[in-house]
Amino acid sequence: KTAVLHSPCRYRGLTAVSSREARTLGGNRTIAEPLELKYGKLPSDYAKPLVRKTVVGIGAELRVDPELKELYVVNTVFAGPADRAGIKPQDSIVAIEGVSDLANVPIAEIGTLLAGDVGTDVALEVRFKADGPDATPTKITLTREATAVVPKKRVADVEGGGGLFTGEGAPKPPPVVYVPEALRGMRVGGRRNIVVPADVGYADVGEGEIPPGATFKLEVELLEVRSAA
Repeated sequence: KTAVLHSPCRYRGLTAVSSREARTLGGNRTIAEPLELKYGKLPSDYAKPLVRKTVVGIGAELRVDPELKELYVVNTVFAGPADRAGIKPQDSIVAIEGVSDLANVPIAEIGTLLAGDVGTDVALEVRFKADGPDATPTKITLTREATAVVPKKRVADVEGGGGLFTGEGAPKPPPVVYVPEALRGMRVGGRRNIVVPADVGYADVGEGEIPPGATFKLEVELLEVRSAA
């Protein structure tokens, strides 16, 4: 059977992944895209092993802003050295091991400054975005660790709209929606809350605001059921 449903994922009271806001239109408007899935059959994509590479460093992706002339944080590895120190996306790295003016330092050289042996320390000066652009940088010492980096997710192309659609398709639903017990006994129009552990959720990859290894709540609304022809 084919099930058509909405399945917002809520984490710590916030909607982290939702088919109700699956695409962004011009003017920051959103439209819903219900999920359509073969009930009880797990797609082969979920069975493919994740390919990771291990990187030794502070567990952060950095990038140079050519306009602001600063090195800023794009993302951090969940529970990695930078994340544990409170460093967040959009924070600025002002200096690494005493080397400043990082916007004019080649990115390969920045990588060399951050790299090193596991267990060794690296000294940073960080300007936290929450403190404002004129705040005095905070000196932080992080211990390098080996972190497994997951490749970026593939995103389906947005079709049609003559340029109207500017967002991306909704993320894949968690595997739990394919488990027969998840929808068993539901009727069209019914709603169900499911507490989803990581092994049938987003595992050690995470999705949006849902961090790797997290348990979250899935709110299922069954819109339609179609039998196979």
